[in-house]
Amino acid sequence: MEEKYTFIEKNRVIILIGDFPPGTKEFLELSHDQYEQARSFVEQHRALVQQDDLLAREWGWKLYYRLKQYVEKVRTRRSVQQHRIPSGLARKIEELLREYEALRLLHRQDLLHSLMLVQVCRLSVPWARALVFCYRVRAFDTLRPEDREPYVQEGRSFPSLEQRLVQFVAKALAKLPPHALAPQVSRWALHQVQAALPRLPEDALWVRYYLACVLLRQRRTAEARPLLLPVLAQHPKKSWIWEKVAQAHLPDHPSHALTAWVQALRCAHNEHPTVRFRIHVALAHLLAQQQRYDEAAAQLQAAQKLVPEVSRPGGLYHQLCRQRWFQERAHRSDLPSEPTLQIGQDCFLPAQEQMGVVVWHRSEKAHTIIRLSPTRVCRAGHQDFPEITSLEPGTVVRLKILENKVLELEPRPEATLPELVRPFQGRYQPVRKQPFAFVRTDTGERIFVPPRIASQLKLSRNARVQGLAERTLDLKKNRPGWSALTIVPLS
Repeated sequence: MEEKYTFIEKNRVIILIGDFPPGTKEFLELSHDQYEQARSFVEQHRALVQQDDLLAREWGWKLYYRLKQYVEKVRTRRSVQQHRIPSGLARKIEELLREYEALRLLHRQDLLHSLMLVQVCRLSVPWARALVFCYRVRAFDTLRPEDREPYVQEGRSFPSLEQRLVQFVAKALAKLPPHALAPQVSRWALHQVQAALPRLPEDALWVRYYLACVLLRQRRTAEARPLLLPVLAQHPKKSWIWEKVAQAHLPDHPSHALTAWVQALRCAHNEHPTVRFRIHVALAHLLAQQQRYDEAAAQLQAAQKLVPEVSRPGGLYHQLCRQRWFQERAHRSDLPSEPTLQIGQDCFLPAQEQMGVVVWHRSEKAHTIIRLSPTRVCRAGHQDFPEITSLEPGTVVRLKILENKVLELEPRPEATLPELVRPFQGRYQPVRKQPFAFVRTDTGERIFVPPRIASQLKLSRNARVQGLAERTLDLKKNRPGWSALTIVPLS
């Protein structure tokens, strides 16, 4: 039956002329949250919806809003922490993904398509079906130019959709068992992650970590090693990262692997017994391969003590326990508690040069706090660097740092870091019955005055002041802000 009419919605004028089935006008007039009503029309006229751009878009928007609701439910469930989606929700989401996959007209650079990809990334759970969806809708080939740029809202910068998508795909590829994905999907995912990595910012650490895990699974250890080093540099206290570093140095560099395993064990003192058990067994195996049987037996003894708290010790543990070298040493109490290392951990964590700003001399603690970024500081001891006490707050310094410990310090008073420290002028605004205060600057910004500075000021409200402010993180609003380093009254 032919319908001819004018349809107006949100300043759009759509004139449908042609052979459209009854109910088309009602379908187009449905709001985006009327999914069930729209679904009945689609089930009757599926071929038409998939072939007509207007009808496909209207159905696509309804799929998006329903998917958004389900994703919110997934994110509020505790099961997400266990890396799985409840089966009932998984079936409902899979139905939506399957419907959208069939709308091939929508697999293009478009706002709706990008929003669908955003919701898939928000699942955050490594799910094979979501990865297959990205493959079928050509996720990376259909990104808009703006999807490749960081998203900025209220002064805060968030990762681009491309970065989020790459991390989602890399995480799924690393955590899903190989048999969960078809070979062509696995190859596609790995290619996309490797191709996108050079375009991502240096702080996209977890993409590098997940890619390294995939390469380790494929025994491509030489390619995995450089990917892990920047992750380790930012997280030197994470035992599981040290484990990956150890795996990446086998079998070519056993001495490096041994150091990494020992460092993993040192960092795992508060981890679950299963983690410590796994590391002890790995150390025992590596040391036994080097015929260092006393040290290997000591690690296996430590693993034995943890067996009651481990559900599945594994075949390697039982195999090592049956070895003659361990049988001869199983009851000895004079074995070395930690292996002798030939390589120090500093070979994995080379000292980094960085610029910072002196922000606070804490004489009672005998150290000075230096700001490196809005969220990161380090401390320089007065005993090691006595000259630092003469530097004014706001002075720029060049540092050499290893694991947040300052090794070298050089004042650079002529340098500036406007992204970390800047001058201001404004009016002083104390807060009644509070130890802190604020300054409302001449440009309308608000600068926080910490109690250590506010307590020393005897200023009336709206007194004119000037000073220096450091870039910090506003914990209440969870976004960058400015905090006063110095304040002096203006006459």
